[in-house]
Order: sequence, then structure tokens, then C-alpha cells
Amino acid sequence: MVLPWHSGTIATDIMCMSFTTQVITLVQATEYHSHKWTLYLRAVNGEDLTHLVSKVVFQLHPSFDSPMREFTHPPYEVTETGWGEFEIAVILHLTDDAGEEPVELYHKLKLYGEDDPSGQASTKKPVVSETYEELVFREPAETFYQRVANHMPVPSPPMSQAQWFTTFHPQEDLRKFSAARQRVAGMTASVQRQLEAA
Repeated sequence: MVLPWHSGTIATDIMCMSFTTQVITLVQATEYHSHKWTLYLRAVNGEDLTHLVSKVVFQLHPSFDSPMREFTHPPYEVTETGWGEFEIAVILHLTDDAGEEPVELYHKLKLYGEDDPSGQASTKKPVVSETYEELVFREPAETFYQRVANHMPVPSPPMSQAQWFTTFHPQEDLRKFSAARQRVAGMTASVQRQLEAA
């Protein structure tokens, strides 16, 4: 979704990097190929990104054959096997009329869930690690601004890991932040009263 803030600025919540890893069944696993994982880039709302992105490059660990994986159209995803966690660079090349340098984002590939300290991951449910990103274009080129602001969203092609996508609820997040701020304000006022009484 593109949000024109005011004249000359566009904020967009279109980028959500999502990475799924899952354990390969023991029959197929080897020492160096114990996990099958899929790495993907998608819009938060399922929108096609080609009106903003001309190319996505996933820079895998140098130990992989052809570690630079380029995609010029969706779905932007790559599936591999491996044994270790590492940081992946995701380079977004914007459309030519954006007049912007490529944007580099980073995400750590996770093979084990936070709630699974034993390292005994399931072959049924993958570990899902998603990172939400927001791009803000300040004073973009006029042609880019007009084109993006007037763009009618188009659904992205289906992705192989869609069943595991996290749903983002910005209004619910705002409600939680507001409730937390109120609790902190109440606690602060209580401590102040106690200090004044002492």
C-alpha cells in the first residue's frame, strides 16, 4: 500500500522479507543438507511489487553454487538446502524512474525456532522468521511519484510458502502500543506519588 504523506514524500509498507526454513526428513538429510529452506520477498498485503522493483538479488553464503540469485519478476523466492544459519543480503533494484540506488536489506536465515532450544525442529511445521521493512521515498522524482501514487494494486502471483505467511495488523499493533503507553504512564504516576509521600 502506498501512502502519500504530503507533497514530495511517499511511504510504503510494501516490503516484508519472509524466510521459511524446514527440516528435511531424516531419510533425505545428509551432514551438509539437513534443512530445506525457502527465502522470499513479498508485499505485506500480497500486492505485486513490479511497479516499484525491477530486480531482486538474494546474496547467499559464498559456499553455495551461484550465490547471487537474481529475479526480475515475482515470485521472488529461492529454495535451497543446507546445514547452517547465516545472514543473507537482499538487494532491491528499484524501477529506473525512481532515480534511487539499490536498497540493501539483511536477514538472518533461521533453522531453529526461538521456542525450540533443543534444536529438534519439526518436519511438519517450518520455522518462519519474517522481517517487516518500510521504504520511504523523500522527494522522489515527479514521474515516479505520480506513477506510484496513481498505481492500482495488482495481486502478486501465488508463492509456494503462502500458507505460512504472517498477517500484519497495523491497527492492532497501534492499539497494543497505546495500551502499553497507558500502563507505563500509570506506573510512572504511581511511583511519583510514592516518592512525594516519602
